[in-house]
Amino acid sequence: MPKYTDQELFEELKNRWKTPIDRLTASQQKPQQMNNHPAWYVTCPKCQKVGSRMGIGDKGGYVLLCPNCKCYPLGQLIKEFAPDLYFEVTRATTDRPYEKPTKTKTSHPHRPRRSAEEREELKRQAREVRRRLMISPTESNNPFS
Repeated sequence: MPKYTDQELFEELKNRWKTPIDRLTASQQKPQQMNNHPAWYVTCPKCQKVGSRMGIGDKGGYVLLCPNCKCYPLGQLIKEFAPDLYFEVTRATTDRPYEKPTKTKTSHPHRPRRSAEEREELKRQAREVRRRLMISPTESNNPFS
């Protein structure tokens, strides 16, 4: 799959939506500038306005400026108004075909489980401590003595 540059994507969209010369006014037929860069009149893909322009925006990225709608950056233009091109671009960015993710069991380090004898021994010790506390709390406040 070929990798696309922003300029190639911009040229493709510009050619798709470029306004025919007979639909432009005399002042629009002259070379246009947008932020000291060349600009082209295109038909807005959302509202079909002829007076929209494509060029380089304030921050240096490719944009479409429409007087009715708003400013669309190149990525949003591709995503919303050129789904076929968006599919090609996203396919081109992946190096391998889609594979369904598989669940992998991760091994977490944990304490080994105590045997039944050890558990019983711990219970017996806890009962002994409780019994000592219940029988003679006044003799010794320390249950571990």
